[in-house]
Amino acid sequence: MAVYAAHLTRTLQGTPSVFQVTAQEALGSTVKPALRKVVEYLAAAYPEKCGWLERWYDELYLALDACLQYHYLKHYAASFSESFYGLIRTPTSSQLEFSSGTRLPPSLERSSLLLLTLAPYLWDKAGDIVQRWRERNEDGLLGKSKSDSLRRAAVKVYSIAHLVFELSRLAQMCLYMSGRSVSATLALRWLGLRLRDAPTQREDSGDLSSMFVFVLYLYINCSKRASRQKILDVASFCHKLRSKMVFASCILK
Repeated sequence: MAVYAAHLTRTLQGTPSVFQVTAQEALGSTVKPALRKVVEYLAAAYPEKCGWLERWYDELYLALDACLQYHYLKHYAASFSESFYGLIRTPTSSQLEFSSGTRLPPSLERSSLLLLTLAPYLWDKAGDIVQRWRERNEDGLLGKSKSDSLRRAAVKVYSIAHLVFELSRLAQMCLYMSGRSVSATLALRWLGLRLRDAPTQREDSGDLSSMFVFVLYLYINCSKRASRQKILDVASFCHKLRSKMVFASCILK
């Protein structure tokens, strides 16, 4: 009985709540559309110089997100949004948990990076293509050729896959809430990882940069159309905050 109690205490200690998990997921999913509004404004205001940013936004965001997520995975063993909410990724296996210190094993680090960046990019690209085919099918533009039949089948398969994926996410969250799973999301379960509260001594100037990005997208996303003055205000705020971050990092060093 005492052994079971000790194991239960170790398992539940530092386990994040459902609100923390959903909050960090919401933060991670709103950064991309918020930055897209800035790019759309720049492309509309300066089409000759910034028009290409809108055309290649998905690829540019993929590169930016990969660099950001790699930095946080390498130094904080967490994604950007997880680190913002004070969470850390740890292997579910007790043997791997302490084998590499506070850093994730290289294989889990690479797998986490792919699922955080490349997988959403491919899923969004596939969704855009399927959406165009769905609109053409609704408008009656798809004929009876073999290629058009395959497009209609792809639309149905994608809809079913999307429904199954969302139901699986809900089921995984229910398992996590009931304590029958230590992984809060499907991606963490596939990787054999779980979320834990990060040690307090990890907090440094990196958290300040997280706060800066969070305030940036929240400030821009408060309205559907960001005015030019709002963009200038955000740019001024970012410049001042960046100066403070550089000064703080020099002191810490």
